This record gives sequence, structure tokens and C-alpha cells, in this order.
Amino acid sequence: MEPKFPFANCAACPLKNERAVPSDPHKPNAEWIIVGESPGERELHSGQAFVGESGRLLWMALKTQGIIREATQVLNAIACWPGKAGSDEKAEALSAARMCCAGRLEAELTVRNADRLPILSLGTVAREAFMGGEEATQGEDHATLTGRWYKDARGRRVLSSVHPAFIMRDPESARDFFDDLQKFAAGWHEPPTAPKTVVLDTKAALLPVLLRAAEQPIIAYDIETTQVDYRYDDVTLLTFNFDGVTSYIVPGKHKDVPEAKRLLYSLDPEIRQAWSDFWACKAEFVAHNGKFDARFLLWQCGMRARVDFDTLLAHYALDERKGTHGLKTQAARVLDVPDYERALKQYLRSRHDNYGKIPWDVLITYASWDSLVTYKLRFEFEKRLAEDRSDRPLFKDVLMPVHTFIMEVENYGVAVDVDYLDTLSERFGVELETAREELMRLTEGHITNPNSPQQIARYFYEVLGMKKVHNSRVTAGSTGKEALTLLAKEYGNN
Repeated sequence: MEPKFPFANCAACPLKNERAVPSDPHKPNAEWIIVGESPGERELHSGQAFVGESGRLLWMALKTQGIIREATQVLNAIACWPGKAGSDEKAEALSAARMCCAGRLEAELTVRNADRLPILSLGTVAREAFMGGEEATQGEDHATLTGRWYKDARGRRVLSSVHPAFIMRDPESARDFFDDLQKFAAGWHEPPTAPKTVVLDTKAALLPVLLRAAEQPIIAYDIETTQVDYRYDDVTLLTFNFDGVTSYIVPGKHKDVPEAKRLLYSLDPEIRQAWSDFWACKAEFVAHNGKFDARFLLWQCGMRARVDFDTLLAHYALDERKGTHGLKTQAARVLDVPDYERALKQYLRSRHDNYGKIPWDVLITYASWDSLVTYKLRFEFEKRLAEDRSDRPLFKDVLMPVHTFIMEVENYGVAVDVDYLDTLSERFGVELETAREELMRLTEGHITNPNSPQQIARYFYEVLGMKKVHNSRVTAGSTGKEALTLLAKEYGNN
């Protein structure tokens, strides 16, 4: 079989009998390249990519960023229509077709100067075309692959995003999509370089750094723990960063660290005082979900850690959607940091496994990224909060004060007037008994226990003959709140 396009392996492709849509002709003055997944049914009739509903959404959104089709090269990772196969069948066919079309796509990218133009890849298939397929991204979270600038194996600058057709099925993803397009229009963003890691495992090394850190305006910190129960699990290390370059590591309880070097747990009076002075200094302490860290440090290490700026809460003030606030997600989407958590997965069976199993040298590299990312996110979120006058008061005047208050309550509890509670208990007990006796009188003894749904249902539906309420939210014969509310409306005047 003759290939439909140069360098395409059409003979081996599962879509060889389907119609193809060619890429845009070469535009010498193009400023952008967009690579989609495959043509849709609408594209077959026009002979041009991205002209259907998802195409209209794409060009409308790009126009708001000053990007127009006339200045854009449009290609698809797969040239042929995938047909109307079921989702599993279609996914398998697309994966095979992508590999058969790889030579064709590479040749077209080369002709269209893809080495010098920014590329927007839309959808999983397009992303895999640049990242070498599933094997190149195995182990990475989907969230760390979308909304992130990266360079492919040939050094081309690629930003990955969701396909606009996906937004029509999941409108919640629209915000990420529009953010990605804004990022694409702004151009290539160089990700941060890996932090320099310095381990402070002696008293002579630790004390001068704590003093120097206390003089800085901002200190970002993070801890690693064996698991998530602050009462029983250990802090393996504390990392902090105050210049966006160097992440310092203070060892805790880890299998690879001798007890003498576990300075987070040290009882040396001079070290304890240095920690106390550190947490009491005038710096702004930044953490991501800092309540978790502060609670562990208090219970396990006896430290009163502060959280003056929580980057998780800052992002929540900017974007309330669930599932978007994780540190690794924000590292990828905001800073273009690769998935540095990937290195841990070979040592863990699941996210709930014991992180103490991770080798020390691997763990400290991972932790160094955590404090660096937290430090850099603080400045980015502060800038975004300043740009939105409604979000900043929510964060500064509500979320952070409440966060601090709740953290204190959870750590130390609240004072309770036990004598007053006992008095209330006696008073309410008398009132409840009076109400129960009155209910027995009114129901002629049919309800002796108001906490029994069976007694109440029998009285309402059998003795009184009320019609059983039944709708999409209420089960027939229910005595729940919604059922009682509806019964009251129906029989309240009787």
C-alpha cells in the first residue's frame, strides 16, 4: 500500500482505510505551531483540521491571546479519522496509529521550523507524540504533564494541554485550558534549575545556618514523614529554603541516619534554643498545607512552627476547584517543574506506603525540590492575589487567620467549663423526658421511643394512614428530615 503522506507507515496502520485530513500548508511567516490528536468527522468534509465545534472553541480562545489561525501552523499527530469505535477500541487504535504516523509528523514539523517555534500539543495522543509515547511518561501524574512547558528529545519547546473537545465533556477543565493558552501566548518559560542541597547533620553546621535564615524576610519549609499520623509516625527530615537556590536538610528519624545526626530530635539545650529562636524570628514562614507540618513538628519534635503564608490556601483563594491544589500539580502548572516525585515510586507500593523506606539520598533530593517549589510559589501566588482585589482579602483576612486559629485549636484543644456542661445536661435531660411523655400522650402510647424510626413510621403510615412520601430523594416510608418536611406540608393543618 502506498503511503498517504511521505514517511507514514500506512500499511501497518489500523486506520489505513479511513480518510485523511492534511496538515496546514507550510507558512513561512508562522509564529506558532498547534498539534492536535486526529481529525474529527467535521474535518473530513472541510479537509482542514480544527474546524468543528472544538476548533471554534480553540480559535475563539486563542484570539483572546492574540493568536490567529493565519499565523499558526496546524497539524495532527494522526492524519486519519479514527472512526466511531468504542472508547477502548479507539484508544488502542489511536496508540498504534500515532506510531505509524510518527515519521510523517516528524517530517512535517521539520519543514515547518518546529525547532524555533513554540508548539502547543492538545490531548494525550499529541503529548505522547512529543514525549516518546507512554513509556516516556510512565509513572507521571496527568496533572504534571498538562499545562507544562518542556523540551522534547529534539529540544523543541512544547506546552501540553487538554484537547478542546475534552472541555465539552468536562467543563471544569475549561479554566485550565484557558490558563494554558495564556501561558502559551506568553512564550517559553524556563523551569527552575534543581536546588543545591546542603545537609545540616552536625551542630557546627546547623547553628550558623539557623542564625542566617532568621535574618531573611521569607523562609519556605517542608517536612517528610514516614506516614500521616502525627501521634505515632516519625519526621524523617525538615527542609527549608530562603533564597530560591539552596535547600537545607535537617535529618530526623530515618533508617539511614545515625541517631547522633538526627538533629530535629536532639535534646542538646543549645540546639533546642536555636530552634526556638528560629521559629520566633521576624521572617515570614511559608508552607504548603502547613497545618500538617506544624502539627508533626509540635508533637514529634517539640517545635512551635509557624505558618504565615500557606501556598495551598493561597491557591484555594485563586481557584476553589477540588483536586487542583497539590504541590506537585502547582509545581508543574505554575513553574514548569518536571515530576520530581516520580523518583520515589519505585520504592513505594502506594501513596499510603511507609516513606521511611525511601533511601536517604533519594529522599533529600525530593525534599529539596519541595522547599524550593514552595518558596517560588509564594511569590507567584502573592502576585496573582495582588492582581485580584477580591481574592487577596479572602486569603489574608479570612483563610490565613482561620487557618492559624484552627491549627492552635487542633494542637492544644479548647477550654471547657465541665460544671456548666453538667448543668446543661441535667436541664436538657429533664426537658427531653417531659417531651417524650407528652409525645406518648399525644400518640396514645404508640411512640414510646422518639429515636425509633420503626415506631414513627408505623404510627404515621399505619395508625394515622398518611400517604407514604416517595420521590427521587425520599424512599417510600421514610421518616427522615425531608420526608417529615413534606408530610408536615401535606397534613400540617389537620
